[in-house]
Amino acid sequence: MFYGVTLMLIVVIMLLVLDHKSLYTRFFVVMFLGVTIAFFFMIQQLSIFADYGAYRNQSNFVQLDWRIFQFMTGQMTIPILWRLRLMNIGIALYLLGMTLFNLAFTLELQPKRPKQPERHKIRYLLLIVPAIELLVQDPNVSTAMYLLYHTAANPADILLAFRVGECIYKMVLLLLLARPVFILMRSIRKNNVFFLKRRLWMFSIGMLLANSIFFAFFYLGTCSISVATVIKTGFWLFQPLDGVIPYSYIIGSIIIFLILSFCAFALLSCQLDVLISPLTERRIQRNIATLNEALGETLHSQKNVFFSMQILMNRIERQADLSKVPEAARLHELITASLERTAEILDAIRRVEAQSEQENIVSIVSNAIAQLHLPDTIHLHWHPEDSAKDNTTVMVNAYSMEHVLVNVLMNAVEAIETTGNSHGRIRVETGNFLRWVVVSITDNGCGISHKERAMIFAPHYSGKKGRLNWGMGLSYAYRVVKAHMGQIHIDSQPGIYTRVVIMLPGGRQKKHKKVVSA
Repeated sequence: MFYGVTLMLIVVIMLLVLDHKSLYTRFFVVMFLGVTIAFFFMIQQLSIFADYGAYRNQSNFVQLDWRIFQFMTGQMTIPILWRLRLMNIGIALYLLGMTLFNLAFTLELQPKRPKQPERHKIRYLLLIVPAIELLVQDPNVSTAMYLLYHTAANPADILLAFRVGECIYKMVLLLLLARPVFILMRSIRKNNVFFLKRRLWMFSIGMLLANSIFFAFFYLGTCSISVATVIKTGFWLFQPLDGVIPYSYIIGSIIIFLILSFCAFALLSCQLDVLISPLTERRIQRNIATLNEALGETLHSQKNVFFSMQILMNRIERQADLSKVPEAARLHELITASLERTAEILDAIRRVEAQSEQENIVSIVSNAIAQLHLPDTIHLHWHPEDSAKDNTTVMVNAYSMEHVLVNVLMNAVEAIETTGNSHGRIRVETGNFLRWVVVSITDNGCGISHKERAMIFAPHYSGKKGRLNWGMGLSYAYRVVKAHMGQIHIDSQPGIYTRVVIMLPGGRQKKHKKVVSA
């Protein structure tokens, strides 16, 4: 029991430290606190009728748990009625956490139906369930039910009414506990982002197990809360146990805490609810400014090199007749064009530092695609009109993000050309997942091995052969996406496909600009 309490405290502290701004983290903290309080006072209540230390000689593990129990119960004297009330408060907190998950998943994952706004309002009635738990399971209510049954002229009718009410309430509880898992699984089925599917499957299965254990312990088990116990004793939980607490109740808290911890960190790895706020905007701007400062210094040095090359080229043209050397004219044009392009980028960086605007990712993707020169053997699928109903507004440095997308797209082209595939395909998609704006780029090129994927974002690492592959493209993409508080993931099967998924925090909705499908 108390190992579970210790684990819960550690996990709660870690969640609050790592992701205290997340609503889902706060929901989990409420659930952790609730299940801890509920189990602690349930065991205290059961220890009235049975010896908690009956198993202490089985192992040092159980004996230490029993000693901690003895110490803690010796430090507090709580009346039976208040033990039951505190247990009910714990159950209500757990149910409140699940209710909040229900509402959040409904708003974020359920398809929007503007013609039926009242359906969303009805779902707020789920908030009544934790309140009912507190009120109905109160010892005063159980005493009133006991007296009503034993003083009624027709107790059979009263018992039938109680049992019908109990069945209806347990069915509502099952709906409350099962509904978030159902919503998640339906969302997983529609989601094509592999790493999200895998983590959300883990999260939904873990939540299903935790809710099943919770419901079994408090509403179905040997020591469950039931009308039958009320009729016999006047209390919701007042079970004679033949001197021994079921061992499952001793280790049950550890099991459910382990499962909830697993769910919490699966959820944390997805970072489900990042949304652009004024504070986040300022942080992104600082990250972009830092990134641009480093980029600006590099480009300024590059500009100086091009400027020096242009001066030298002009001197050579004045001192020698290069009219018979066509490559010289081409070199002059290349130096001039490179110098002008570098100056344009430096001007763009200077403008970005002075303004903070939300951008439409669809427009950025279209601009990146427009910079590509695809061979005839590769077909690119991109339909921006499919994103018309999604919120694809993000706060990004448009130049940097376009450069990221161009890098990823060029990698896709090279991967297809490496295979010699004459039917190359690149599919670009945008959409939403919860509060994330997602860009997915998939190709049917050579793929990336699992070993390479572990190093793919490291600076100077490249899976390509040749002296001119410095391994900076994906490393730069990783830094740019992280600077925008985003995530970038790669899923691949060698010889079949590679999918790069970029997730950026969603911003305030903007009207879509008209873009041309490629």
